[in-house]
Amino acid sequence: MPREEHHVDFLRWRRVRQRQKERQFYRLLDDVLAFAEKRTLLREKVRARHIFQQLTGRKPDQPAAMSGLAEQVFRIWYALDYLNIRQRRLIQEYLDAGGGAWLDKKSRLIWVSTLIASYYSIFSVTRAGEDWILKEMVSDLPPLTADPRYWPTEGWREGVSVIARPVKVGVHHLPVGPIRVMSQEESDDVRGFLERVYTHTKKHHPHLPWRVFMQRHGLGWLGQLESGGSD
Repeated sequence: MPREEHHVDFLRWRRVRQRQKERQFYRLLDDVLAFAEKRTLLREKVRARHIFQQLTGRKPDQPAAMSGLAEQVFRIWYALDYLNIRQRRLIQEYLDAGGGAWLDKKSRLIWVSTLIASYYSIFSVTRAGEDWILKEMVSDLPPLTADPRYWPTEGWREGVSVIARPVKVGVHHLPVGPIRVMSQEESDDVRGFLERVYTHTKKHHPHLPWRVFMQRHGLGWLGQLESGGSD
């Protein structure tokens, strides 16, 4: 009898695995955001807002209420970056409270580590066929691909700059939180501001990576946009 041959449809397998990773990732992110919103005390949120206001460099004459963009960025920052009074991130508290139990331990740690390592940064945009290519400011990391199936690219055009928080999920980069497309004037203001702050910070920390700088000091981009670029 002729031997049966079994062919593995690799492309189909990869698509299935990709969809599985995306579902896991977005479900975990939604869970963490809900945990931060519903399972933390009011005084913790008040403390977090005060720190966020300082990090973004909001001016005294700005309104107490934050813009829609700032509120969205705060929600992501509060869940993923903010250190509470125990000096722990809320995403870590989420795990300690049993969050993500529907995932195996390895997957939980991978997604949590991926989210903690992510950060907002500035990217210049170019086109490559149906995709958009994002090149990060200052960083020597290779450009990343923004597939329109995953990124809200309406209104994008060659040469603009965007502020985004990308995360590698499977074979694709996906955005976490809001994305801000900047005008040329806004881009010049924000880039100039970050270059000045980064240069000053590196005088005291000469080996400070761009990633760490943006995570710890880079939120001033939001204050620049809200204040119209004055500093």
